[in-house]
Amino acid sequence: FNQSWSWRVEHAYTEVLPSYFNLTRQVASQDVDLIVWPEYALPLDVRRNLTLAYSLEALAREVNTSLLIGSVFYEKFSDTKTQQDVALFVSPTKGIEKVYRAQKPFYFETGVFPGNETVLLSVGGHTFTIIICNEELTESIAREGAQKGASFFVSLVNDQGMEDSAGLYLTNLFAAMRAAENGRPLLRTSNTGITQVLDFQGRTQKTIPLQQSTYLITSIMPRQSETPFTHYGDLFFFLTLGGASIFMFRKRVTVS
Repeated sequence: FNQSWSWRVEHAYTEVLPSYFNLTRQVASQDVDLIVWPEYALPLDVRRNLTLAYSLEALAREVNTSLLIGSVFYEKFSDTKTQQDVALFVSPTKGIEKVYRAQKPFYFETGVFPGNETVLLSVGGHTFTIIICNEELTESIAREGAQKGASFFVSLVNDQGMEDSAGLYLTNLFAAMRAAENGRPLLRTSNTGITQVLDFQGRTQKTIPLQQSTYLITSIMPRQSETPFTHYGDLFFFLTLGGASIFMFRKRVTVS
């Protein structure tokens, strides 16, 4: 879609939503447990448009599949913070069941107000936590989700501003780090960037080409085991680094 936010809002009902609805129906025919739309896929606040909210709930019932949809909430928190980057979890039986508000918005988006809660959701008997865009760059959200019992991660990304630059591939490496650190598979969906499936070691299992209007279907192996990083965080790294430094120092003294 056009990168202009105003264009996406203006054409939400004529181009954006019909495209996502069509892809969702195609994916649902494959008997899946969860369908994920990328960050800001829905450029409208469903709380201000009940018809839109009902249409999303009707879609979930129609395809009999849970949907995770990147969207936005508009608020007036202060003079500068006016919106929240959110993910809507739409159940085929309960409708819009849960909302995750991104806790760490993009550093330079001064108008975005952060959330304050890591959310656990469940599909197919397995729990997962959500990571939105800039949260891939920080370890805390994924780690807290794993500590709370998430067996896999779902990351929603908006990479339109990077076009086809090296930044697309750099940010993707952080997603791989989050998966490997916590020993959890990660599903990453991006509107123009790298949409892919990472295993619990951060290795790419499936991916789709850039700038393509298509979908990716996969199966994953959720994991519950806790890694040293999940339990200790950076403490494990610093202890390891300290131990290595002491060993090198003692070895150098001995040789001297």
